Amino acid sequence: YDKTNKRFVKHSGSNSTCTLLPEPDAAQKKFSFSTGMDLLYMSWVPYNGGEVFSVLKDPSSTKRFLARFNSGSLIQTYYDEIMATDFANAEFYAVSPALGYLMYSVGGKVYEYDMSLKTTKLVVDLGSKKISLIQFYDFKNTTKYKDSNNLMVAFYDPALPEGTNGGINTYTVPPVMGDLVLAKSFSGFGKVKSLTYRER
Repeated sequence: YDKTNKRFVKHSGSNSTCTLLPEPDAAQKKFSFSTGMDLLYMSWVPYNGGEVFSVLKDPSSTKRFLARFNSGSLIQTYYDEIMATDFANAEFYAVSPALGYLMYSVGGKVYEYDMSLKTTKLVVDLGSKKISLIQFYDFKNTTKYKDSNNLMVAFYDPALPEGTNGGINTYTVPPVMGDLVLAKSFSGFGKVKSLTYRER
């Protein structure tokens, strides 16, 4: 995303520069790739054959929009305003790779947004703890590692000493916006800023 000119661009192969994305035919166009908007979040997920999910902000208002398109064909699949609870205060974002739900956090809470129904569900409430990261990890070997649809929530307790006040919970995300199921919990960290795995 070209933040200066507020537009999507594409880098191919070993090229030294990026190119503009061609605008779709009028019949298929849901939005202009030259959005004129500020990018808040963008991620590629394998959902629906492989899509780019982007959260965009109108620079002249508090409105946020979700734009989706296929990363190979560039076919646009979705564009609409995000009508979610407290979304203007969202701090972290993640997209379920299997189900396409948009997750976001505010303070110590995680919400799940269904873009089709425009409904929001509070799925994690950590009380006075603060969330420092939410993420779905994109495992390359999904046959061996079956937790790609597990949401990882890193958090810390600001009332406790730094360096040991952090933790990570992982949750299974069921379909049809069902309640998240706590899968694993880890504690004793500092404030977690990023997560990665070494696949074997």
